[in-house]
Amino acid sequence: MGKTRGSYRTVWLCQCDCGGTKGVAIQDLGRGTLSCGCLQRERTRQASITHGRYAIGHAPPFSLTERSYLNMMRRCYDERHRSYPDYGARGIEVCAEWWSFPVFLRDMGERPSSKYCIDRKDPDANYSPDNCRWALRGECQWNTRRNSDGDLTGKRFGRLLVLSIDPTSRRKWIVRCDCGVEKSILRSNLTRNTRSCGCLRDDQVRKAMKEK
Repeated sequence: MGKTRGSYRTVWLCQCDCGGTKGVAIQDLGRGTLSCGCLQRERTRQASITHGRYAIGHAPPFSLTERSYLNMMRRCYDERHRSYPDYGARGIEVCAEWWSFPVFLRDMGERPSSKYCIDRKDPDANYSPDNCRWALRGECQWNTRRNSDGDLTGKRFGRLLVLSIDPTSRRKWIVRCDCGVEKSILRSNLTRNTRSCGCLRDDQVRKAMKEK
């Protein structure tokens, strides 16, 4: 219908099939933005109709499992949800089978407790049976896209080979030094300047003393 020019980008004024209008940045046309917002609202509405159990089966309060399911749907399809930019706006969707709550419940089972949440093993893939599990909140927070490139397993830092994450602390990693010593080291120290278990410093001191 027309366009307006801002300071940094071109925005097109578009008319949706529903009759609504919306200004859309040119780089978003044909990619993430497919409607004025009515498509996401319709998907959310349809989800609340099709899964049935908590939307039309009974009124609140909802069970832990039902709340997790609702939040999952809203993250993917409700533009007003605070987490939508990290999910629906990135193209993360809920698999077709899980638009039925009974199927979701069959695949996932009940949420064990309030300490658990839905964890996607691959943070860039959709919600589906083969990519989801119930996990402790700490594990869910670790396995986010912000940390998806943070796996240090197998990487080498000087004399240190990273073996695995420390099960007692998500901020530490188990490493093996070339001298044979294994220890737990903070991730921040590994990515900065720690290059041995301490033996490198000892070697440097011994070498300096010999040179004297």
